[in-house]
Amino acid sequence: MIKLFKLAFTVLSLMFFLKATIANADDFTLSNKILQEFEAGNLTKVESMINDFSDNSLKDIWISNVVLAYFESGNLDKTLSLSAKMQDPALVELWKYNVINAAMQNGNCKMAKDLISSLTDENMVDLYEMSYKAAC
Repeated sequence: MIKLFKLAFTVLSLMFFLKATIANADDFTLSNKILQEFEAGNLTKVESMINDFSDNSLKDIWISNVVLAYFESGNLDKTLSLSAKMQDPALVELWKYNVINAAMQNGNCKMAKDLISSLTDENMVDLYEMSYKAAC
């Protein structure tokens, strides 16, 4: 009876390990495909492919890469909408700060004002309201 339990435990462990390995291999293959599209500048295609990851941390890593690319290109709307899909609320908030700063620098005062009111940290709201008054 104990041998049967040991055998069952071994088989179940092996099945779990194989399933995890196959999932990781699929994510690895997907990551390589996404990298090719990212390097080719196909950010919209990359966005749609990110949803196919089984690992949420890989999703966040690739979302971060695409968000940064949109931010560097000056596409603040896409930066904001895609960063909202990140799992970590602190990262979402940090991207809001970046977009607010860039919006005020570019004279997009309406976007900055709308984002300031959506911040969760009251101290940052006060700080950005002062900056808004000076910049806009």
